[in-house]
Amino acid sequence: MKKNALLGALPIIATLLGQKLGVKVVIGGRQAITDGQTIVLPSLPADGDPELAVLANGYIDHEAAHIRYTDFSIAKPAGLAGVFTEVLEDVRIERQLGERFPGSRHNLAALVDRLESRQSLLPPAEAPVAQQVSAALSALLRARLLGQTGLSTVADTLEARLDGVLPPAWSPSCWPWPSR
Repeated sequence: MKKNALLGALPIIATLLGQKLGVKVVIGGRQAITDGQTIVLPSLPADGDPELAVLANGYIDHEAAHIRYTDFSIAKPAGLAGVFTEVLEDVRIERQLGERFPGSRHNLAALVDRLESRQSLLPPAEAPVAQQVSAALSALLRARLLGQTGLSTVADTLEARLDGVLPPAWSPSCWPWPSR
C-alpha cells in the first residue's frame, strides 16, 4: 500500500514549524494535542478526501506552534482560569506562527472553517455563563484578531447574548476590539 505523501511529510513539517528536532506525529487520537515532543492527531479522512489536507495541515500548524512557542514547564491553572489561559495561549501561538509563516494563517482558518461546519462551536443559549464567556473569548479573538472569519457568526451571536447577561462593564461590546 502506497503511503500518502502529505501524511509522510507531517513529522518534517512539525519539526520545521516547531523548530525542534525529532518531533513525532501519531495519528488516531481523540483530539489534536502535544506534550512538546509528540503531536497526536485525531483520526484523519482517507487518502483522496479533500478534508485530509485541511485537517492535517491545520492540526499540525496549531500543535507545532505549541512546540515552538509554549513553555511546557509552566503549569496551567485549574478551573476557569485554566480554560481562559488555554484560549489565550492558543490565540497567542497561532498569531506568532502566522507572523513567522504567513501560510499557516490560511491553514488555521481553513481548519476552523471545517470544524465549525461539522459542529458549531456556539454553546446552547442555556449553557452556563462561564462556558459562554469562554466560547466568546475564543470566537471573538479568533474571528477579529486572527481573521478566522468562519467564527464571525459565533462571535457576533455570543457577543449579543453576553451583552444581555453580563453587567455593562463586562460586556464584550465594551472590550477594546479592533474595529469591524
